[in-house]
Amino acid sequence: MNPLNSRWKPIAASALPAASGSRQQAVERERERYNALFHIEKRSDEENIEMAECCLVLIEKEIFTRKQLPTVVLRLIKSVKKPVAKLQKRIDALYLKLAAMDADKATKD
Repeated sequence: MNPLNSRWKPIAASALPAASGSRQQAVERERERYNALFHIEKRSDEENIEMAECCLVLIEKEIFTRKQLPTVVLRLIKSVKKPVAKLQKRIDALYLKLAAMDADKATKD
């Protein structure tokens, strides 16, 4: 079993808050993709980055809590063994998004 999976849990559609049509569909697609990635035992570097991206979207939509930011998302990012240029751009974007979320949280506290 992938050690990263111990921190992740599949989420049910019933856990999603009510939202309007296309916005709800977008969140549902992220949830479905997250669940699909969750069940892959040996994820590639690209799949780990995609899972981190899904997690951030689900945190922004308040499906996941912010508690997962420092542990799960960073662990997924750091699990990338050989970031090629394409993946490095996505990793850099994730770090920027994490920093913006942390700054946003700090202003709300």
